[in-house]
Amino acid sequence: MQQQRDQVRKAGDKWLNSLPKSRRAQVLGREGLKAWEDGKDWRKYMRGYAGMREMKSRLNESILKRRRIGTQGQQIIDKATYSKLVKEFLNDGGNIIRGEEADRFLEKQGAYASYLVGSKIACIRDGATISDVLEEMYHAKQDRRGDYNNLVFSEMILRREIDAQKYLLKMSEKYKIPIEEIQVTTQNLKTYQLKLQEFLKQGGKR
Repeated sequence: MQQQRDQVRKAGDKWLNSLPKSRRAQVLGREGLKAWEDGKDWRKYMRGYAGMREMKSRLNESILKRRRIGTQGQQIIDKATYSKLVKEFLNDGGNIIRGEEADRFLEKQGAYASYLVGSKIACIRDGATISDVLEEMYHAKQDRRGDYNNLVFSEMILRREIDAQKYLLKMSEKYKIPIEEIQVTTQNLKTYQLKLQEFLKQGGKR
């Protein structure tokens, strides 16, 4: 576990060192950048994708036999689907952190999964749902393609989030996503669209 933590930190440090200082400030925030430059662990300050999925109760009686139910009532992704969804990411050199480290990081965010933009690192808790994993793997694809890289960081994140929520809704039937998760995704989409409108009204420079 300690070796894995060290490898993740080194990978993040290497990536941050490859960025211009202005970009580091966008990713870590000013306080986080200063702390990182002083030798602190970047994981305490890294801005993951805004809107990591909330721990909502999700239940669908028709597929209980395939999916375990987590402590929050969510349907936990089955092993076969998980392996299928993460395969491309892992083959592309991605690194998925699970276990205690992922649990501690994501619990503070109120999330079950997160992809750290630009880092090829994803954290996934054991209680993650199909929606959780599907969304973060889609974020990884967005990163590889460079979606909206020409925009300022905040707008890039919002537009990627909007596209990700639309993708989840599009895939809901294929992956038999429960109605409760679909409702959360629909609300997330509306929230991100409103945030983007507000951002653009303010000049879109943050």
